[in-house]
Amino acid sequence: MRMITKERVEETFFAIDRANYTDCDTPYFERAAPIGFNATISSPHIHALSLDLLEDKLVPGAKVLDVGSGSGFMSACMAHLVGPTGHVYGIEHVDELVQQSLKNITADCNHLQHLITLKVGDGLKGLPDQGPFDCIYVGAAAESILQPLVDQLKPNGRLLIPVGPPDGFHQLMQVDVDSDFKVTVKNLGSVRFVPLTDHTSQVTGSNRGGIARYSEVGDGQHVLILPKVIPAPDSKPEDYNVVIHKDA
Repeated sequence: MRMITKERVEETFFAIDRANYTDCDTPYFERAAPIGFNATISSPHIHALSLDLLEDKLVPGAKVLDVGSGSGFMSACMAHLVGPTGHVYGIEHVDELVQQSLKNITADCNHLQHLITLKVGDGLKGLPDQGPFDCIYVGAAAESILQPLVDQLKPNGRLLIPVGPPDGFHQLMQVDVDSDFKVTVKNLGSVRFVPLTDHTSQVTGSNRGGIARYSEVGDGQHVLILPKVIPAPDSKPEDYNVVIHKDA
């Protein structure tokens, strides 16, 4: 299957060098690579497919949200596509990853840095103070389509989000909002992502322990359900600089 069908996306892959976003010795291999704090940079084919699906929304002047911005690679790619009149906002809940991603972008494409704003925060909530957005990309799997993100789309906007259980494959969902705010959801097939979690779960390696999600409790209100913390085998002592509250 050909992942890149759009000429602008192919050009972007030559302009933004993946090797600057991971310390992996084989950055171009067809696999995800670690970037620290139990996070990864997705495999090249996932980035190619996602950019291809969003290309018609990543037009010059567009405003974009990158949820779980991680290494900064997708933020840089999208900034390249939206050009000097556009802007990309990235949100990531691990401050160290945000700082490293800023260094990555500076090393790779410093001329795009002014088009990218990276924030530390809860990507599950999006960035309502900066919205609405022409498109939103989510780089980790949620248990369900996140309504707060749908609500932050502009008319004719698009959300691309992997959805499914913490273990196993996920479904890549495309959510489009038309000019009358009618929502259309399309299942684009099976993919595999790390789970979208909270900060504590991320740094302690619980991305196998459950996926954070919003659950509706009535009257349009939602409550955030957090996963149980299960340390990953590669967790190190320095990953535990967090406070974990045990259940009573």
